[in-house]
Amino acid sequence: MSFKILLVSLFLVAVVNSKSCKLSEHIVKKEHKWKIDPPQNIYGNQSVDESHIRTWKETKDSKTKLEESINQQVNRELFAQYTYMSMAAHFSRDDNYLPGFAKFFRESAEEEQKHAMLFMEYQNKRGGRVKLNAIRHPCRDQWGNGLTAMKEALLLEKTIYQSLLDVHKVADDAKDPQMMDFLESNFLGEQIDAIKQLGNYIGTLSRLGDGLGEYQFDKVTLGGGK
Repeated sequence: MSFKILLVSLFLVAVVNSKSCKLSEHIVKKEHKWKIDPPQNIYGNQSVDESHIRTWKETKDSKTKLEESINQQVNRELFAQYTYMSMAAHFSRDDNYLPGFAKFFRESAEEEQKHAMLFMEYQNKRGGRVKLNAIRHPCRDQWGNGLTAMKEALLLEKTIYQSLLDVHKVADDAKDPQMMDFLESNFLGEQIDAIKQLGNYIGTLSRLGDGLGEYQFDKVTLGGGK
């Protein structure tokens, strides 16, 4: 009897935790404190000089903050990729098959990976050090129907946009116009477009409802019929 009570208690805890998990909070929860280690050569020696092409502004702590902010953004982009991969897998299941949604989220995952690579390439271009940290797992693996998943994706994109603004502020405080231009040219405008697109999709899905409406949206709008 006590064993059954224990199982019920564990189930209730799991349900509560799943409902309270929010992507916007999950992405920054217990974020790793980044530390840039001394540069090493191919033999692991730490006596080598810093990069000859280093172009971070050499003021107190500014270069470290710039490097840390980029490394943190790399991790957030990879977390977003991880989350979109989970969504794509959810809509690829035989019992929840919506190929258009699966395609959309799979392409979104590829886009987030591309963003992470751009940040890593930029870090190297400026003579910084790429430091990768463990990627947080998505806070759930069940994403409901198409409308629910799109709403979660919108929250995620808004969180990523805010983190990009935070990185931009670090660059502004360090008086690094080149890094500010890099962010503005490659990310901020694109992020606004992604948020607008998701908002449009959410509005349309809200009007169509589940069932045939969701099926037609998947087939026609998201290209699930191709």
